[in-house]
Amino acid sequence: TKEALVGAAALGYPLVQLRTKGAATALVENAPTFFRATKQHDDQRIILNDDVEAALRFGYDGVHLGQGDLAQLEGKSKLPIALGISTHNQDELDIALEYQPEYVAFGALFASTTKSSVRVCEHEFVLTGAARCSALQVQTVGIGGISPNTITAAKQLPLDYLAFVQWVDRLLLDQQSATEWSTLYR
Repeated sequence: TKEALVGAAALGYPLVQLRTKGAATALVENAPTFFRATKQHDDQRIILNDDVEAALRFGYDGVHLGQGDLAQLEGKSKLPIALGISTHNQDELDIALEYQPEYVAFGALFASTTKSSVRVCEHEFVLTGAARCSALQVQTVGIGGISPNTITAAKQLPLDYLAFVQWVDRLLLDQQSATEWSTLYR
């Protein structure tokens, strides 16, 4: 929703991803404007999930693609916006790195309530994959199942960022929860 997007910007999150499944076209078109009007820091960015052409057309700072979305990159040179790609195993990491992404997402780190069909990544893959990305100066993001119950374990992994979905609406509605989450997240 527009409210969740504006709220996430106001909370100062460095990167906000708009997942467009079921989103109104007007929200997809106007999200970068809403976000930039509310963001707290110049380095905060908004990325669009799964749609390269819409991300370019509507002025997003980047696009995040799953393995099934990579065909959108065929025949394109390096994108003028940030590119992030999800990975779940070594073969997918090899494919992702061929596209020279700004970041690679590893996950699910834990069982996820938003994507129950995704398996949890092997711990060793996350460790070796993150080291490989670091050597190539590719940022890393942990995704999947990150919550107040798993944040401490997630923070022990050698990842640059952690992403969470399910808690954002609650944090926007409850200032105490937002403060507690921010303390855990640091």
